[in-house]
Amino acid sequence: MLPSHPNMSKLSLGFRVFVLYAIFRAQESQGYRFHPIKHTENAVFSLKHTDVKEKASNPKDMDPKLGSSTWSFVHTLLSGNDGDNPTLFAAHLANDSGNGYYGLVATMDVYGFNLNGGQLSKAAIWISNDEGDWKQDLDTITVGWLVYPSHFKDSHTHFFTYWTRDAYRNTGCLNMDCPGFQLASGSTVTPGDTISPVSDANGARQSITIKLFKDKSSGDWWLHYGFNSAPTVVGHFPASLFDSLSKKATRITFGGHVTYTKYVSSPPMGNGAFPSDKAASFWDLQFIGEDGNSTPINRDLMSIITDESSYSVSPIDGAKFTYGGPGGKSA
Repeated sequence: MLPSHPNMSKLSLGFRVFVLYAIFRAQESQGYRFHPIKHTENAVFSLKHTDVKEKASNPKDMDPKLGSSTWSFVHTLLSGNDGDNPTLFAAHLANDSGNGYYGLVATMDVYGFNLNGGQLSKAAIWISNDEGDWKQDLDTITVGWLVYPSHFKDSHTHFFTYWTRDAYRNTGCLNMDCPGFQLASGSTVTPGDTISPVSDANGARQSITIKLFKDKSSGDWWLHYGFNSAPTVVGHFPASLFDSLSKKATRITFGGHVTYTKYVSSPPMGNGAFPSDKAASFWDLQFIGEDGNSTPINRDLMSIITDESSYSVSPIDGAKFTYGGPGGKSA
């Protein structure tokens, strides 16, 4: 359980990746959407190639080529962790077409919530390599902002990082809670720092810009961060931390994520509003190539929406999208 288990920071931050990659392994086109069948402690989901507004209501409605074994696999992953902590997303995901990914630049609004110890809400970028046995060898770096009272002992908004090289089984940690991320000399920010001020949903918006890219010669992943400004260097994740991610990324995900215990309701995501002009947003999205050059993301990507009644994400248009929702459901 998130407030009390000593390794829950790994589980709660790690379990959502299992959800994402089960879906990727189960599909091969860019058209699939992720839909809920029901929202319970042992939630079951359907993978369908369908319009985002159409929800599957029965396992028989899933795409027949996925098969019952894939259905069972996804269901097992989604109902893991004793079913106590539902893990929900509204995000976009880039699925490697063979060339790989070498970095991302994104700017995102920053918001704050008064959450309790059983809730977590974040906006983040996940950069991963799932080559090989992803259930054992998944390499991932996660960067963004989050509100996580059970870890930080407050309900402030924090800049954060996370890494693992074995699907969160034995390696990795949040921020600098273990050896791994190397802080650059002279950096003005440290992972875990409070972000202040945060955006006013009806007024001024505050933003952070994240630039995370792989150095071609060393294989290190360098992190730059800017608060209402151009990003400057924070530090790097050494290539030696990883196996396959030291070569390239095969998946990049960006958007919102929440988790909560069965004793509380689901927290807000983004700024608590569904996608609209007033909702939380990501913008100036750019892929970074192996040569270090950036390319705007002007095409839409696969969406993952695990509970459309609580959270959603808009299509990418002009390297920008909005996301979020009010939450408010009980587990």
